Amino acid sequence: ERILTETEIENIDVAAKEETNEAVKFAEESAFPPENEIMSDVYWEVDHQTDAAKYGRYFFNS
Repeated sequence: ERILTETEIENIDVAAKEETNEAVKFAEESAFPPENEIMSDVYWEVDHQTDAAKYGRYFFNS
């Protein structure tokens, strides 16, 4: 059983591509962050055997 029509799928695809293109344009036109912020909001996948690793991800704000 289909939940979405082909048109709805195409509309989602178009919207996702537009959002991605806007994000790329913003990133390319933005200045690099200051060097002292280079470690802010760093994403790291975890594969260590700790209790915290059960959640699979850490976000660091140094």
